[in-house]
Parts: sequence; structure tokens; C-alpha cells
Amino acid sequence: MTTTPWQRTPQTKSSGTGFIIAATQLANENLILTNAHVVRSSVDIRVRKHGSTRRFAAQVIVYAPDVDLALLTLKGCSLEDQKEFFGDVVEESSSTNKLSKHALELADELPSLQESVHVMGFPTGGTTICITEGV
Repeated sequence: MTTTPWQRTPQTKSSGTGFIIAATQLANENLILTNAHVVRSSVDIRVRKHGSTRRFAAQVIVYAPDVDLALLTLKGCSLEDQKEFFGDVVEESSSTNKLSKHALELADELPSLQESVHVMGFPTGGTTICITEGV
């Protein structure tokens, strides 16, 4: 199907799973890691925490379709909104920042060939998490 600039294309809605990456691991701000196909061609992106109904505006800061990954950040949110969304992602300790159970922990290296890996998410939306194991 060919479209021209004056033709309207129908709006579509998609959903996907994202994981919080704490600021101490990758950047100076908390980020959300999701799949690139989830945000492809998006005009308006809204994110929400599991179990919450409140949605926050987000924007893509890194889009890598070749590896099907994207990094998002909250868009135009106050410090209070960021605290509400990210919650206790990083628990402060006296000597070092310690990641809480709410942030995705990144490995220091890639998995070895034939090493077992797990993939988690909500592939069809809803409230039931799916965990897949593969090699």
C-alpha cells in the first residue's frame, strides 16, 4: 500500500515491557529499556509501572532497530513525578550506591556461547509475566 503525504493513516496502539536501568549503571539519569519495535514510529509514548494506573510521558533517547532495543527517559516530569515513577531504584548507603530489587542489573560481559539465558516480560500485555529460557 502506498501512502501520500495528504492521506491519513489510522492511529495504532502498541504495548510492550520495559525495565528500569538505574542511573549508576549506565548514565546520570534513570532510564527505561524496551524493545525498539515497541516504540517504532511512535508519536506519543506513555509508560506506567506494573500495578499502577498512572501513565507518564516518555521519549526515546536511543533507538537501535538492528538489535531491537530502545532507551527511554521520562519527558517533562517534575522531580516528584520522577520519584513516583522510579521510586526506590537506588538505595543510598553510607559508602556506595546499592541497587535495589527494582532496577535491572546489567552484566559486565556478554553471555558465553551455549550459556542459558532468561527473557522476561508481558508479550501480550495483561498482568501475567512470561519467563522464557533459551540458549
